[in-house]
Amino acid sequence: MRVIDSHTGGEPTRVILDGFPDLGAGPLADRAARLAGPHRDAYRAVVLEPRGQVAMVGALLVPPTDPGCVTGVIFFDVAAVLGMCGHGTIGVAVTLVRLGRIGIGRHRIETPAGIVTVEVHDPATVTVTNIESRRSAAGVAVDVPGLGRLTGDVAYGGNWFYLVEDSPLPVEPANIPRLTEAAIATRSALAQAGITGDDGAAIDHVIFYGPAGEGASHGELTAPERSQAGRRHAELRQAHLRQAGPGETGSAEAGASRGRAPQAGTAHGGSAQPGSRAAAWAVSGPAPSPSAPGSAGQPGMDQSGAGRSGPDQPGAGQPGDGQSIPPRMGLSGEVPSSRNFVLCPDDAYDRSPCGTGCSARLACLAADGRLAEGVEIVQHSIIGSTYRLSWHRGGAGGVIPSITGRAYVMAEATLIFDPADPFRTGIAL
Repeated sequence: MRVIDSHTGGEPTRVILDGFPDLGAGPLADRAARLAGPHRDAYRAVVLEPRGQVAMVGALLVPPTDPGCVTGVIFFDVAAVLGMCGHGTIGVAVTLVRLGRIGIGRHRIETPAGIVTVEVHDPATVTVTNIESRRSAAGVAVDVPGLGRLTGDVAYGGNWFYLVEDSPLPVEPANIPRLTEAAIATRSALAQAGITGDDGAAIDHVIFYGPAGEGASHGELTAPERSQAGRRHAELRQAHLRQAGPGETGSAEAGASRGRAPQAGTAHGGSAQPGSRAAAWAVSGPAPSPSAPGSAGQPGMDQSGAGRSGPDQPGAGQPGDGQSIPPRMGLSGEVPSSRNFVLCPDDAYDRSPCGTGCSARLACLAADGRLAEGVEIVQHSIIGSTYRLSWHRGGAGGVIPSITGRAYVMAEATLIFDPADPFRTGIAL
């Protein structure tokens, strides 16, 4: 099986070029369902250790149904087949550039969640125009053991998210293991309370927000922070996987459900510390209309502060200058930002700011009238990598998100699946 590995803001993507079983024809949602069913062991073997790594997302290239698309792609991680993946789409675009299949400019890519557009600014910098995103419910409260009552929004950006602006813990690298515990417990509490996305779709991602903090724009952790957080997170994740019973890990739903049943999880002790509210989202530009997009009936309001994006300002920074993307400044020179912690379906945290999560976030901000159309903000990940975000009005009452990030190809490889290998299908503890 021939693959190319990249990372987007630290989050790995493995693009499968050939050698995977044929999923047949038909809509990508149907093919994604086949991947999640008969081919579950095959796709998991690609991203599980020893071939894969924690947090790796696979991207299977398939023929598109729309002739105007350069490719179709089905994303997956260890636990689920995904409707869409923002960081993975950026990784796919950079991979296609390396292969010479696309060049600088705009291209369409088909996913199970719908068709997205990528604009390649240079060999590493890509803007994704995502599917229309929306907020399903605002101010949803859930009681989480060990944390108390949390309040967040339920929103869709290609996957279903529960977004908590007031994080129960400081959103800092040293807290990655505790944030993981808290997010797993929150997702489990949502499932137990029957809180879902539209049509009963499972909420399989949880996001906590906090201030970006001093020096966040540099996009780097110290070596001791990376080492300590990595060791503690790996220990926690293995402990959780050992405790999960049959059917609680590794299950997947694809296609129309755009998610999967949340894995069971409980908080592992310790008292919650009060978190800080995310940095103010001060923006400039025209005020949203009285009925702001993203969800119905939300009033708009005037804000003041940061910059507006435009077609004459395509990319940011220069290729190869690191993972922190310089924002386009407004008249005030002040760009509001926050840091997020994102729990993915496989209980790994997203190293990038999470493209589909950012899309859901934009829908919430627009619905609340807190971010004007066309105004650009910066979202920092837990490790300090960044995306630039903006939105414009969608045709179905939601928002069309724009996400700019950088990806870098790391390896080209041929995966071998020896029938005599006892871990041929990966290590699943």
